[in-house]
Amino acid sequence: MKDQWNILEEAWIDAAALDGAWRKLSPLDALRDAALLRLLAVSSPLDEFAVHRFLMTLLYWKADSVGGVAALRTKLLAGVVPIEVIAAVASERGHFELFDPMRPFLQDPSAADPKPQKPVGSLFAEVATGTNIAHFDHSRDGESPLCIPCIARGLLRLVPWSQSGGAGLSPSIHGAPPIVVMPRGATLAVTLGLSLVDLPAPIGEPVWTGAFRPSSFAGRIPVLKALTWNPRCVYLPHAERDDRCGLCGTRGPVISRIHYKKNKAVLRPKSNGAKAVPLDWRDSGFVYAEQSAEPIKSSSESKAAIAEDVSGLASTSTEVQEGSVFTIVIPCTNPANNKTYDHRRIEVRTVAELARLTVPHHGAEGRELANDPIGAAAIGWPTSTVGAAVRSAISRFVAAASGALKDADWILLGRALGRPMNEDAEAFAVFSAVYWQVRLGGRSQFRRAAAWPLLKLMALVPSDRRAGSADADLAPLLDALPTGQASRSRFEQSDSEPYPVAPPRGHALEFALATAVDAQVARGASIPWIELGAFLHNASR
Repeated sequence: MKDQWNILEEAWIDAAALDGAWRKLSPLDALRDAALLRLLAVSSPLDEFAVHRFLMTLLYWKADSVGGVAALRTKLLAGVVPIEVIAAVASERGHFELFDPMRPFLQDPSAADPKPQKPVGSLFAEVATGTNIAHFDHSRDGESPLCIPCIARGLLRLVPWSQSGGAGLSPSIHGAPPIVVMPRGATLAVTLGLSLVDLPAPIGEPVWTGAFRPSSFAGRIPVLKALTWNPRCVYLPHAERDDRCGLCGTRGPVISRIHYKKNKAVLRPKSNGAKAVPLDWRDSGFVYAEQSAEPIKSSSESKAAIAEDVSGLASTSTEVQEGSVFTIVIPCTNPANNKTYDHRRIEVRTVAELARLTVPHHGAEGRELANDPIGAAAIGWPTSTVGAAVRSAISRFVAAASGALKDADWILLGRALGRPMNEDAEAFAVFSAVYWQVRLGGRSQFRRAAAWPLLKLMALVPSDRRAGSADADLAPLLDALPTGQASRSRFEQSDSEPYPVAPPRGHALEFALATAVDAQVARGASIPWIELGAFLHNASR
């Protein structure tokens, strides 16, 4: 396993090129090729803003190499990332080693205890850890491993998305996660230029390693201090083993537990009313109500369900006024327990469009479900009950695949795990050769949306396990899947009923099944491919 992992040089950022191709890039390559990229293709809106903010911080840091922020903004808006800026960032590579024993990126070596105490999921609002109950999968609470690229994204979240709560944990510099307004241009270079505004504060110096300590709580906060304001003291151990990542599903070096503590240095002094003194920092990426020092937040689950939490933004102010499209990132935080329970991404042509925004997928029941989420009907698992024609088609599909495909074909299919059909032409060609041979006419055929993940799951097992077994049982596979339900012990002191079960869908289900299949194979058990195909057939409705 690698002892070095440089966050500037490793390829971990997903982006879409102008020609529609998907690319995985390092931050340096993303800056070099920003004029050829359309946008950051990041699945989580929280990660999208965190990565965007990291690139912005690098640009603010080295803007003086081309005459300052205003000069750099002009070049970016013209679609050019100056080579002087890229060279200046690259020369600082020593600040960005993830496992440097003395100066690890966004970490504090003094936080290390004899044994890591916190699950690595503590870096992510949507990963179950401890008291995070609603909407989460607790089946591997505290032990779900994450790969190094996902952990890098989690570290970047610490600065903009940290929350208060828990055992004296402080939030980010702006308090609880606010609503973000990101302008987007025709290329990534223009998008970065639209956000790079010359702020009325000293530029300062970033804090890339060690425990963050504010130089002062009084006066205007320097820009680079604010953009690297880290309310946590984190330290990563080296990767423990190779396993499948609990977030992205990629197999490789993973970490399960980390050193994760509060940063006492960022605790703000209290005023006479026992309220923390506000800091003099106005972020260009957030939205502020008139005469307010704090950015606007979404804190009502009922309003969030029907988009009323963002409709009022049209009458507010932001430092950013230009953009062909605006991406609005809304993390919704319950003020009662400071836990983010929802985050969304909305795209509008103008901020004024938010006044007319609706959430059509909630329909007429949106408000009722939002007001009474615990009383909503639980969502159960699909069954493996299908008609005879579909079962016959699944059987023929499994037999054709296990008998006809070669090792090279299976390797291509295994690499396509988690990808849609249109993102992997080679794997899709292999799939098509099997699927169209066994397809039945009419409406009773085995759905293509189910056959595609089934074939990729078959690629994960040894060749002698691909034929399956007639007496293999589907139940152990389903039992290993996430339930979305916290254990009963978490509710012993409460009169509330547990939140409803929400089984994973789409790629999340594919990754969960991949982990369950791995576990079954490790135990020497057979996989019921026909039953699994029927389950996926029903899950793809």
